[in-house]
Amino acid sequence: MKRVILVLLSVITLATAAMGQRRENQLWFKHAIGFRYELLHSGLLGVSYERFWSRHNSFEVMGLSIFAEGLEAAGFYKYTSIFPIVSPQWRWFVGGGIHIASWFDKKPKDPFVIGVDAIAGIGFVFHEIPIGISFDWRPQVDLYTQETNKVNDIWRRLNPEKLGITFRYTLQYGGFNTSI
Repeated sequence: MKRVILVLLSVITLATAAMGQRRENQLWFKHAIGFRYELLHSGLLGVSYERFWSRHNSFEVMGLSIFAEGLEAAGFYKYTSIFPIVSPQWRWFVGGGIHIASWFDKKPKDPFVIGVDAIAGIGFVFHEIPIGISFDWRPQVDLYTQETNKVNDIWRRLNPEKLGITFRYTLQYGGFNTSI
């Protein structure tokens, strides 16, 4: 009886590992374009484009604006993977990138900002419709700024309050296929 239970547990373990590996090799989507809303940062709204070039690696670019106050552009490299015990529709991601911004309502007029960003979040893609939703945290540090009260104070250069939600239409999506 012990042998039967041991063999049965071994088969279940190997089957689960094989299915997990198969799910891990599946591409989430190839291209996606949509819009983004930053929840805590004064209603920053914009567009987002993401492109996967392998099952784990993607880049994302976004252009954001508070219409009367300024513009921001950001680009990211992201590492994406599945949650081991959940559907492959759910993914987590981490990455880093840069941002460039220009804000009209600040003094001196038209301050220019360049900095580095981190990004971490979760995402979901529907099976039935080519829509993806992601929720992320995007803290940033301004490395260069013309705003005089930020120049010598690193804590004023830190922007940790960037939580966002992105809705994307997934292009070249054929289910969870293995082609890249």
